[in-house]
Amino acid sequence: MEVFDTVASALSIAALFNNCVICFEYIQLGRHFGRDYERCQLQLDIAKTRLSRWGQAVAINENLRFDTNNPPDTSFRKAQVILEEINQLFRTL
Repeated sequence: MEVFDTVASALSIAALFNNCVICFEYIQLGRHFGRDYERCQLQLDIAKTRLSRWGQAVAINENLRFDTNNPPDTSFRKAQVILEEINQLFRTL
């Protein structure tokens, strides 16, 4: 686990963003959710779409300022912290 934590701490904002978007693909909701299954899936689809659109709006994969693991200002650092938290949540599923 320590090796993964070391690697994860060295990820750039763009890499964290892409990992979070990819993780949406791996979430599998079991059928035991019954009638709530479709609602939960819809919420995940909406969250994935919103995250993807945000990435497109800021050109996260094309803009070199996102290709660093040491962001230049507080708004970038805040985005990195949020994406790291999302990534951590997906790893615990």
